[in-house]
Amino acid sequence: MRALDTGGAEAEEWTADISGICRALRGGSGTEPARAPGKGDGRQMATDLHAEHVGSLLRQRWLLDARADHRQGRLTDAELRAVEDRAAAENIALQREAGIRIFTDGEVRRTNWMTGILESTGGMNPVPPPR
Repeated sequence: MRALDTGGAEAEEWTADISGICRALRGGSGTEPARAPGKGDGRQMATDLHAEHVGSLLRQRWLLDARADHRQGRLTDAELRAVEDRAAAENIALQREAGIRIFTDGEVRRTNWMTGILESTGGMNPVPPPR
């Protein structure tokens, strides 16, 4: 088995980009965390409507690479699980930083949003992707 780099400059750059976007969306300066509207800063939410993120987030490139390595036998189940754990932790941190109070792991252990649904529904067969 080869060692897998699940961090490095690429991951840090991606995280920094996303963090800056989150701060900008919340009205922050980019140098310190901003507060969500209505959190003691005198601003109020524009509506009483409320929504939460409950689904998949985009998979990090290094997670997709690890999945490919796992399929080809270059990564063990335990190694893939460790990479998925890191991806889930990053996704949770990202949502918390954005001010989301109810968050998900981004469904990083699923191949796609249908994983589990098709397997539990009768009359459907998986079809390999086109080459």
